[in-house]
Amino acid sequence: MKKIIILISFGFLAISGNAFADADNYTACNGTGCNSYFATDTASFDHQYDGIRNNSASAKWVSCAIDKDNVSSTTGLGTTWVRWAGAGNMSCVLNNFNVNGVRTQFQTGNGSPGWLSVAPLGLDDFWGNNSMYCLVPAGGTLQTIHIFES
Repeated sequence: MKKIIILISFGFLAISGNAFADADNYTACNGTGCNSYFATDTASFDHQYDGIRNNSASAKWVSCAIDKDNVSSTTGLGTTWVRWAGAGNMSCVLNNFNVNGVRTQFQTGNGSPGWLSVAPLGLDDFWGNNSMYCLVPAGGTLQTIHIFES
């Protein structure tokens, strides 16, 4: 009986060890977490279950905070993917800011509805933060942002 309990304990230890062997460095954010970049444009956007929608007749900027799940990973961010719906093209700028709030690096991307990609950032300040600004076309909905921390 004692051997069975020991074997079961080692089994649970092995299972839990594998669960933490590969850190999850992916972050997926729903567009509902984004807000209008300019306060004067707040009324132009609706926060819906599937993201933030631009209800105006012209393209408007939104700002999205990018949460870091691994702050000790300072080698940058991998390719960022943004899912959106609508018509035309959407442009996004992924930013890295250092501890002093100075933008140290940025990458841009644009594309038609569906998934658009933003090139990787080569660094990430331990004490800093990341954010993304997107120019959402009229009637467009920014749905999801998916980021990999290098």
